[in-house]
Amino acid sequence: MSLKAFKLSAVLISAVVIAACGQATNEQHTTVAAPAGEPANTSAHTKKGSASFTVVNTANQDFSNVPLIVNKARLKALGFSFETNTASHPVTIVSTDGGNSFAGQLDDIDQDGQWDELAFVLDTPANSEQSLTIALGMVALDDTEKGEQPMRTNIRFGKYISSQRSDATEVRALSRMSDGLPADYANQFQMEGPAWENDNIGFRLYFDERNGFDIFGKTGANIVLDSVGINENYHELQDWGMDILKVGRSLGSGALAFVDSADSASPVLTRVSNARKTSAEVVLEGPVRSILDLRYEGLSNAQGQSLNLNQRISIWAGQHFYSGELTLHNASAEQGAVASVSEGSSQSIAVGIVNLHDASANQSVINKHAVLASYKEQAEENTKLGMAVVTPVSSHLSFGAVGAADTGVEHSFFNVLSLTPSTSTGYDFYAVWQPRMTNIDSEDAFMQVISDDLLRKQSVFIR
Repeated sequence: MSLKAFKLSAVLISAVVIAACGQATNEQHTTVAAPAGEPANTSAHTKKGSASFTVVNTANQDFSNVPLIVNKARLKALGFSFETNTASHPVTIVSTDGGNSFAGQLDDIDQDGQWDELAFVLDTPANSEQSLTIALGMVALDDTEKGEQPMRTNIRFGKYISSQRSDATEVRALSRMSDGLPADYANQFQMEGPAWENDNIGFRLYFDERNGFDIFGKTGANIVLDSVGINENYHELQDWGMDILKVGRSLGSGALAFVDSADSASPVLTRVSNARKTSAEVVLEGPVRSILDLRYEGLSNAQGQSLNLNQRISIWAGQHFYSGELTLHNASAEQGAVASVSEGSSQSIAVGIVNLHDASANQSVINKHAVLASYKEQAEENTKLGMAVVTPVSSHLSFGAVGAADTGVEHSFFNVLSLTPSTSTGYDFYAVWQPRMTNIDSEDAFMQVISDDLLRKQSVFIR
């Protein structure tokens, strides 16, 4: 993503913030320019529809940067009508208690050319209700009057355009076949494959047969991945941070593997990497959320059955994790199918954490979620790093671990999920680098972050 800020356009959202005492402030409006290709209205403010909804926090605890979604059907039913053919359309939410504003976006989730959801992050005081109103307005403004929203999330899939690695072009979608893949295939990419970040942390994928997941530790909140790996070595500490994880043949920071037997004391893991065809596509990027799709066609599981797996990765502003959503399908004959999985039968899939430093695995259940976590001096420069895989208990099967091995996956903890063809299962992968988050300096503090997030999921909702 080459932009560091989104120009606000066409849509305004006004918020009436109601404190716990129930006193509402007066409504205010902000007008912004119409985007290129859309007609501008010269009137100061033209309403084209509005809708109101309330965000409720029932916990006795403040939460910051709460990810929230309102679907299009609900907004339309409440009177809001607006269409755009962009993957992610930026909007502004304006609080009327002093005019504070924060970013939102209208996102096309299913890639049909029409937005599906309003996504935003919101600070929610304890025991509070916040009534938000979304409304439309168009006006032609000079550039100096346009608002800007800082990019707090980003996806970068860069490909070098010179042998000196002094510049790179951005790739939006790319597929590779497993047959005839050169050993140095990933070296052509800026970070060996696609990478994603928010204002706290960054991640990357090795876009080759390894299919490994890695972590970028960041020293500050700036969005940096557009230039990482250009005229520099990201394995050495830079002003922005560095690659902080040794991965090897482990499951790194959330890599996937089929599990032969989830209940076995010595499970056999088959890494999700042997797909006949692997694709990566940037679905959308926005100030508060970015989404990357990874598709594996013609995979073979531990039983030699042929499957397709979709892995959707989402990263939100202000969070300590990225979210994964897995959807499984049977492969077709054209996709290399040899034997299929019967409908209704489940597959066991591990989401892993590297363990090259003899860390201990914290296995727990918190607010109906299975949590597998480790915290130790396990990052580069002998620095502390917390990692965790969090899954709903409803899809969790077991926890596991593997040590050194001659071949295949090794040195990994993993959280095993049950996945049935044509259904989806989600998880969150946490990474907290202590040099960036100096207040999260122990395993207890790291586990508290996860616990607070899970309480937040349970306590904050849209009414």
